[in-house]
Amino acid sequence: MPTNTPHDDLSSWNGKTDEDVLKTNPLKFQGEPTFEGIHRITTEALNDIYDNITTHNEFGSTNVTLANGQIINVKDMMYDLGDGKVGMHIIPVNDNANVLDNTGEPLAGYQLMDDFLREKMRLNSDDPIYALVAYIHPELHSGELTSLAEDMLKTEMGNTHLGAYFGKGVTSNSPEEYHNRQWSVEGYPANVQILSLQDVPQATLNKNARLVDAVLNNGVVFPGDYKNDKFRTIDLNTLLFFYKEWLLKSPENNNVLREDESWGTYCAEHKTIVANVMLNLPHNEESFKEVFADDADALWAAFKKDFKRHTGRSFKSSDETYFEPLWKKEGLSATELPNVRNCIRAWKNIQEYNAYDQARHAGSLDSYTGFTPLTPGAGMAWAPETTADLVKNFADAYTSLRNVGGAMCAATVAGFMPQVSDRMGITPDDYFKLGIPVMVKTMLADAKMNAVSDINWLQTKTATLYIAMGGKAEDIASGNFDPKIKGLLDAVMSPVEQALPQIITETPLNIDQAERWLDSAIEVDLKMARKRAVSAPDKTQFYSPPAVTHRIALGIHKASQYINIRTVATAVHSEEVTTQVGEVGYTEHVVVRGDTLFGLSRYYYGNASGWDRIYQANQDILSSPNALEIGQVLRIPQV
Repeated sequence: MPTNTPHDDLSSWNGKTDEDVLKTNPLKFQGEPTFEGIHRITTEALNDIYDNITTHNEFGSTNVTLANGQIINVKDMMYDLGDGKVGMHIIPVNDNANVLDNTGEPLAGYQLMDDFLREKMRLNSDDPIYALVAYIHPELHSGELTSLAEDMLKTEMGNTHLGAYFGKGVTSNSPEEYHNRQWSVEGYPANVQILSLQDVPQATLNKNARLVDAVLNNGVVFPGDYKNDKFRTIDLNTLLFFYKEWLLKSPENNNVLREDESWGTYCAEHKTIVANVMLNLPHNEESFKEVFADDADALWAAFKKDFKRHTGRSFKSSDETYFEPLWKKEGLSATELPNVRNCIRAWKNIQEYNAYDQARHAGSLDSYTGFTPLTPGAGMAWAPETTADLVKNFADAYTSLRNVGGAMCAATVAGFMPQVSDRMGITPDDYFKLGIPVMVKTMLADAKMNAVSDINWLQTKTATLYIAMGGKAEDIASGNFDPKIKGLLDAVMSPVEQALPQIITETPLNIDQAERWLDSAIEVDLKMARKRAVSAPDKTQFYSPPAVTHRIALGIHKASQYINIRTVATAVHSEEVTTQVGEVGYTEHVVVRGDTLFGLSRYYYGNASGWDRIYQANQDILSSPNALEIGQVLRIPQV
C-alpha cells in the first residue's frame, strides 16, 4: 500500500474518527514508534546526553513506574506522523557549523530544516518561514508516578520553553535574547510546529506572524517569578488592548506593560499573544480601522514607525497582509451593542480594564456595570489553561483510564490538591468540592467496564484507591485506616456503591466507550472548576504554558475549530545525530497538488540534487520530469 504523502493538507481541520485518534494520538498509541527520515540520535548521545535512554525507540517517551510496580511507556513528546504512525522526524541543525546532506555535501546549519518546512508549508523560495518551537527534555524519561509532576516537569509533558523560528537559523523568544536568537538545541531538542488558519495561505499567515512577532519581541518584559505569573491576556479584548498599548508606547517610554511586572510575558505567554494577534489582525490600514476605531490612525502610524526601526526601511503596500481574521470566522463583532457580549473592542485604557479585573477577583461582577469582555478563549486560537486543565491534562497523559485504570486515575485528582490549592489560594475543602465529583465519575467509568465481570470489583477497587491515595495495605487488613484518607475514600466510593446495582445490569463498555462517557460526564465539573475565580492578587487562575501547543496538536487541549497545529519535526544538534543507511529499497509516495521532483528530493534526501534519481526510478510512468499527475504513486529510492 502506498504511504500517505508527507505534504500535510494544512486546510484540513476535523473529520478524524475515534479509531483514527486511537491510532495516531501518541498518548493512546500502543504500537512501536516510527522515526521518519534518515537521521537518528547517536548511541553516545542517548547514553551521555539523554541519561542512558535504552533504545532509540524510547527517545521522546517516558517510562512511568506505578505504585504496583507496573511500568507503562508514555509517548509524551512524540507526535502524529500521519498514516497511523506516531513518532518523530529528526532533523539536524547547527548554529555554528554546516550540516551534511545524505550524500555528504555540506549545507548551512539551518538548510535541512528550512527546506523541510518549505515543503511542509508549500512555500516558495521567497516566502517567509514562521513556526513555533517547543523545547523538550528527553533525558527525563523514567520515574515513579509520584515524582512526575514535581521532579520531572511532566505537568508540562517535558516541554519547558516555547519560541518561534523565522528560518535561516533565527529564533524569537522571551526573554528576548534567550538562546542568542539561535536554535541552541545542544542537549535540548525542539519540536517544530506549524500553526495554520482555515482558508488562509500559509505564506500570508507567516508574513503576518513575522510582523507581529518583530513588534512584540522588541523590549519584551520577562516576569521574575514566571512560574506564578499572572496571565492577563485571557480574552480577545485584553489581547488587543495589550497590542494597542505596546504599539503606542515605544520601548523608550514607560507604560503599564513595562512598569507592572504582572503584565510581563514569559516564553509561552509571549508566543500565545503573538499567535492570537497574528490570527486576528491583518496588517493593513483598513483592518486597523475596523478593529481599533478611533485609535486606528495613531496605531497604524506607530506600527509603521516600529517596522522601520526593526528593518531600516519604510513599510510598503507590498508588506501588507489581507485575510479573513479569526474573530470574523467565529462570528464576533467590532461594534459594541447594548447587552450583546460579542464585541472584540480593546479596553479604552488601563482604568477600564482594572475596574473589571478587580470586580472579577472580588466576585462582584453581578453589580459591575462597565464593559464586559468576551469569554476567555472566544475569538482566540485556544482558551487559556486553568488549574483544572492542568490536572486533567496530566491525567490524560500519564494516568488515563486506559493506561492505569480508574483508581489510579482518580487518585491523581486527589494528589494534586496541595499544588492546586497553593496556586489558587483555595482551601483543601474547596478543592475537594470540585474534585470529588470527578473522582466519583472516574470510578463509575471503571465500573462500567469491569464490574459486570468481576464480582469483587467494589472491594478490590476500594482497596486499590485507598493505597493509591497514600494509604497502607496493612491498614486494610487491620481495619485501622488513616482517617483523612478514609474520609475521602468514603466520599468517593459511597456514590459508586449506590450506583453499582444498576451498572451491573448494563452492557459493559469497552475502553473507548468508557473514555468518551467519562469525558462527557466530567465536562460540567470541569466548567465549574475553570470558573473558580482566584481572589488573592498574588495567586494564579489562568496559564498558557510551554506545552499548550503540543497538547493542542495531541488533541487534549481544545483549540478554535478554525486553526490547526501540527508538530512536524524535531530539531536536534547535528553532533548528536547520525545518518541511517540501509539496503537500497523504495518508499512509495502519492503525488498531491504542488509536488515537484525538486521538492520531493529536498524532502526525502535533504537537497534538490536527487530529483534525477527519482525521475530515473519512475520513467515507466513519467514522460518528463514535469509530468507529475495527482494520484500517481512514485517510487522514491532510499539512501
